[in-house]
Amino acid sequence: HKHIGSLKVLAAIISYELFWGKIRVKGGAYDTGFTVSGTTGTVSAYSYRDPAPQRSIDYFKTFVGDVRDIISDIDLTRYVISTVGITDPVTTPRTAASRATAIYLQGLDADYTSKIRRDILATDKPLLLLLLEAVERALESSATCVAAPDKLIPKETNYNVLDI
Repeated sequence: HKHIGSLKVLAAIISYELFWGKIRVKGGAYDTGFTVSGTTGTVSAYSYRDPAPQRSIDYFKTFVGDVRDIISDIDLTRYVISTVGITDPVTTPRTAASRATAIYLQGLDADYTSKIRRDILATDKPLLLLLLEAVERALESSATCVAAPDKLIPKETNYNVLDI
């Protein structure tokens, strides 16, 4: 679970600096993003109600170079602050109890949220570039799933198409 918090900062940068403009605004998808599982470190890129899913999939395979280009100029502080807000929001007692139960049931220790926050706060640009290399390796062995009408799934791909 090392650097999960920093991976979440990287995910926010990818989602808002790249995917939002390229896939959501220019591409017309209703939503898009890059996520990191807090427990496994699994990374996922997605688009939702995307009029051109293959174009988005192609970009998901090549965006790493764009991230490298923007990291040196980015204001990291705002992404660190927003990531803390997303991963450790102000909660009601009921929500706090639900989160604590989920953490316990996943076999994580009670200090898990604090560890993630410390990791987020320790994020710097050299670490993000290092984590980006791990993301790039993960993308090389990734799986793809498209849920769309037949007309949006390119026929020349090797997708296994299931009629659901």
